[in-house]
Amino acid sequence: MDELLEIEKIKQLKYRYFRLLDMKQFEELVSHCTEDVTTAYDNGRNSFSGRAELLEFFTENMPKTMYHQHQGHHPEITIVDDSNATGIWHFEDTVLLSDQDMVIRGTGIYWDEYQKQDGQWLIKHTGYERLWCTMEPYHQAEWRQVRGFFDAEERELSRSRPKTPGEAAFFGGIKIPAK
Repeated sequence: MDELLEIEKIKQLKYRYFRLLDMKQFEELVSHCTEDVTTAYDNGRNSFSGRAELLEFFTENMPKTMYHQHQGHHPEITIVDDSNATGIWHFEDTVLLSDQDMVIRGTGIYWDEYQKQDGQWLIKHTGYERLWCTMEPYHQAEWRQVRGFFDAEERELSRSRPKTPGEAAFFGGIKIPAK
């Protein structure tokens, strides 16, 4: 086993996790998890077992009116054996709750376990401990405009612009959540 290649595959998996999370592609996100995935988000406040529970959590708690970005940094990946690995990631996130006029910013450490099944690395466990976060009022003044990927006007602009073949394949597979 080429350990560096396997580590790179795991990094790509976690990067995909963050992208799919922020783009609200929850069904595809959970497809990159084991059937019996477990989570312990936000110091264990949001703990789930299995793909179905995880999908329900994302779908019910991350509506289109919640804008967020997650970035993972400084991965520490350990290959345990041919089918198991662990990962530690520093992350930063910003969440704009437009319906509640609030913004959350913070950072923390993700603790992951990965399992290789049928030649593919999957997330077996993921969760994070917050190092800190702030929750602040976000008053939308007249001079402030908030636009997001899931707004109808932005989606129409995205749909109507010419795309490279790679973009066309990617955007053609995106399912916009109803909420």
